[in-house]
Amino acid sequence: MSSSGSTSIKNLVLGLLLCALLLAAAYTLSSPHAPPSPPQGPQGYMYCTGGTVAVQRGGGSTITNATYFAPVNGSGISVWMPTSNSPLPSYGASCTAYGGYAYCVGGIVHGLASNTSYYAQLYTDGAGTWSRTSSFPAQNGSGKESCVTYASAIFCVQRGSNTESFANVSGDGIGRWQLQQHYSGASNLGSCTSYNDFAYCIGQSASGYYLYYSHISPITGFGQWQATNSLYPSGLGGAACVQSGGYLYCTGGSNSTGQSSQSYYTPLTTNGMVRWNSTTQYPIQTQDAACQQYGGYIYCVGSQYMSNTVYYAPLSQSGIGGWQTSQYPIAVSDPSCTTE
Repeated sequence: MSSSGSTSIKNLVLGLLLCALLLAAAYTLSSPHAPPSPPQGPQGYMYCTGGTVAVQRGGGSTITNATYFAPVNGSGISVWMPTSNSPLPSYGASCTAYGGYAYCVGGIVHGLASNTSYYAQLYTDGAGTWSRTSSFPAQNGSGKESCVTYASAIFCVQRGSNTESFANVSGDGIGRWQLQQHYSGASNLGSCTSYNDFAYCIGQSASGYYLYYSHISPITGFGQWQATNSLYPSGLGGAACVQSGGYLYCTGGSNSTGQSSQSYYTPLTTNGMVRWNSTTQYPIQTQDAACQQYGGYIYCVGSQYMSNTVYYAPLSQSGIGGWQTSQYPIAVSDPSCTTE
């Protein structure tokens, strides 16, 4: 082959490679979102929507549907950025993430308990468009459900109605809800978390607050709820709880004397035996803070009436470490948050 023919072939190959690179770049630029990518180490994202915010002129407060997200990792939480707003201004909805989607259930809308559910795909540059999905089968509760996800299903308990419901979840939203009633002596179950195929919730009995647990299945839903062996310390209700590494960490709450900053933790078991230990107090007295866990850290938003302070701390088998602070974009109470 002549040298000119060899040169032509080389030029053709280089030209084809250049075209492929240009097409790949054009596709990336035309994509509306950065595709979800595997976290690098403990990298994740926290998404929060809604809540009660202050009215700048004239005083008072209003309900928002503003939504923000921030990267979270082993060194804490990064800068919050705005993203797609949820469909309705609300507060107190329960949001949980599974398989790259966020699912939000219930809450208070226009001053009334709502059974609205909505979902959105989650990206590394924010949430996609929120869409309505199957309405929660509300049973005259408070509108403040507490939900967890496991094995392509969502499991929710409803405060004030002693009922629970479950449904399958997918990229098409929440499927048909199935209503159950297994509380058996507990009331006002809330602050729910999951570990493996069990749900754990703080609930109230005649003698005080206990940690209750139930087996969960995407086919049969909740099993029978059972109380663990010891009272939750200090008679506190409304604590915010997260699960990390098989341990449950709870902070804040209230009793007859007011709100608390106490924090406790315990290893989780399936035999009803817990061992509550005191750990680092929350920086302020709080109740029903919007706390989530990711990468061995706890992150709490809206833990004080219309505050923009975010508190976070490392978690370990020795308890909760020292609390640090970050800033949420708006002063808010009772937002709905999840991590992915």
